[in-house]
Amino acid sequence: MISNETILIRADSSESIGIGHIKRCMGLAQALTSAGKRVIFVSKPLKGNIIHLLQNKGYPVLTCPDDEIQYLSSVSRDFAPRWIVLDHPETGAEYEKKIKSVSDAKLAVIDGQFRHHACNLLLNPNCYATDENCVDTVPGGCRILAGYDYYILQDEYLGHSRSASSKSELRILVTLGGADPENRTLSVCQALRSLDFIESKTLIEIVVGPANKHVSEIRNFLTSEKDDRFRLHEQPSDLFALIDRSQLCISSGGITMGEIAYLEKPVIGLEVADNQKRTIETLAAKGAIIHGDLDRIGEQVLRIVDDPAARKRLILNISGLVDGKGKYRIVSAMDDEAARHAITD
Repeated sequence: MISNETILIRADSSESIGIGHIKRCMGLAQALTSAGKRVIFVSKPLKGNIIHLLQNKGYPVLTCPDDEIQYLSSVSRDFAPRWIVLDHPETGAEYEKKIKSVSDAKLAVIDGQFRHHACNLLLNPNCYATDENCVDTVPGGCRILAGYDYYILQDEYLGHSRSASSKSELRILVTLGGADPENRTLSVCQALRSLDFIESKTLIEIVVGPANKHVSEIRNFLTSEKDDRFRLHEQPSDLFALIDRSQLCISSGGITMGEIAYLEKPVIGLEVADNQKRTIETLAAKGAIIHGDLDRIGEQVLRIVDDPAARKRLILNISGLVDGKGKYRIVSAMDDEAARHAITD
């Protein structure tokens, strides 16, 4: 194991791009730190960012200016990182070539969009990614890590024991990402308010992420409805527990989908961003989730709630897709690549 080395992680979060880039990099940072690495984040203070969550975990965060190539050059001279990990929308071959021209660090890129890259290691942790459909996007010699075997979970998930769902009540969880720019959360709330469930005790738990600019509108709607089945959770500190005790999740196709897969819960997947469409389609084709339709979401919920056999099939098909070991496989691959390059350089 190569230790006592510095890893720079360049990642952003905001109202527009969500918080998924930072959240998965936080999970990777935990594994890197456990392996003896020093992790430093470089991030832009965009509106709706969650930089404070990184700082609360004890990670140094450097504020990235607009002229980020020159800034990364300066940071590289100061810290001599072994790797720079890139996980943000500007990542691509031309951008990466510029970084390589000002830094001796190896480049690891996290990207699910099949853009062309100039990196040393490409991580595409989406369920539909394979070595074969990534190979034409990277230069020769680039290490490819593709698929749910490399899905990154935070320690908070891996440290919990799964609990059995209560049979005395129905819990439905609605969690549509850290931003939900088109406020589909409110649309789902409006659809669910008119549903009557057989269970005498039903809780509909609504999660609003830290970059959601519609929180006041959602809060006001739920308050005005005076429906005691609804519970609002604003920026919950323990999303694991909310997922774990639910019997059905309505989720976006972002990183939370992988967390739900790890916990093996029945889920309806709703697209809140264009880059989530393929994830939801792929998992639905496997029978692991229901492809959600916002116009029919109430009907879809009732169909699953009223059919225990359907829920069991969903659980069976989603089981084992995410085993929680992905970030450790990534750290091991980074060490292997660093060692290989040290021999050949």
